[in-house]
Amino acid sequence: MPYLSKIVQKTLENLKSNDVVATPYEYEKEFNKIAKVINYSNKDTIKLNNLVSAFFKNDTKSAKSINSFEDIIPYILKNNKDAIIKTNNDVKHKTNQLTSMMNSYSDNVTKSLIFNKNGQTVIKKINEELKQVDTNSSDNLAVVHSKIENIAKSIETQIEKTNKNLKNNEDEISLLRKQVEQLEEKLHTTKEENKIDYLTGAYTRKAYDNYVKSVEEKYRRTGEDYALIFFDLDHFKNVNDVYGHDAGDVVLSTFSKILLKATRDSDVIARYGGEEFIGLVYFKEQAELEDYVKRIKNIVTSNKFIYKDEKISITFSSGVTIRSKNKSYDNTILLADELLYKAKETGRNKSIFQDGTEV
Repeated sequence: MPYLSKIVQKTLENLKSNDVVATPYEYEKEFNKIAKVINYSNKDTIKLNNLVSAFFKNDTKSAKSINSFEDIIPYILKNNKDAIIKTNNDVKHKTNQLTSMMNSYSDNVTKSLIFNKNGQTVIKKINEELKQVDTNSSDNLAVVHSKIENIAKSIETQIEKTNKNLKNNEDEISLLRKQVEQLEEKLHTTKEENKIDYLTGAYTRKAYDNYVKSVEEKYRRTGEDYALIFFDLDHFKNVNDVYGHDAGDVVLSTFSKILLKATRDSDVIARYGGEEFIGLVYFKEQAELEDYVKRIKNIVTSNKFIYKDEKISITFSSGVTIRSKNKSYDNTILLADELLYKAKETGRNKSIFQDGTEV
């Protein structure tokens, strides 16, 4: 047995080093060649040696070229009628084995080929070629083997094409996935940008209106109170008329930054329209709201708004209402607007609270 293991190992190594596919035919040929050198005898080797001795007693050159049963078949067919019958049986047996192997091979690759749009057509063609291999023909085994080997090559070629197509499809899917992710990211960015007023950095009115829905739902569930504050810049039209609309944009942007900086993250500042802003502020005591409004007023009135070389003085008016003191959100915001109007009508530069307090 050590000899057999050695021959098998050497056979596979030689086939690999010579870049020869280890088909049954190539394996047998290489195996017998090595067996001769090692002088190893088994049933098949003895048969082969007997056949070689019988047909090549005076033809040493031809005898040396015989390394497998297939190599001797042509000589047998020419010289021995009985051998023809035996050889045909060998052809049928080995061809049946190869055909069975190739049919199994075809079944195993069906799933791969089916992913290719031409896969079913290719499989059908391969099966037809297999059926054309006649196990009862008088062709020698080498010819039959060659036919099946060609079919194997056609399957391998189709597999390579299919794998290449699959790889291309994977690349296309990967690219498509990246494009979808980029589009989703852009959509998310666009949605976020639509929430923010491009000039002032405050929430847009639409974003604010959507936010209020969740605030009201929370208020109904928990009763957590909040205040609405309408801010409006005094005499803003004069700023645009005197210094221009660019100056007006600078004033709006600066005023919004003051509001945002003075307001907690849990609260919301939104540009409600034109020079008007609204604040939704959570609180526990009204004194907190009064301090909040005073702080903003002190910053605005103690500083000048700068536009190029111009220093512009700005004041604002506001109306402040408390949600729990009104029947609904609509009543709360309507009253805040009315208090803002009252502040403007009674001198501006002031904030009027729902209970009449002025800051």
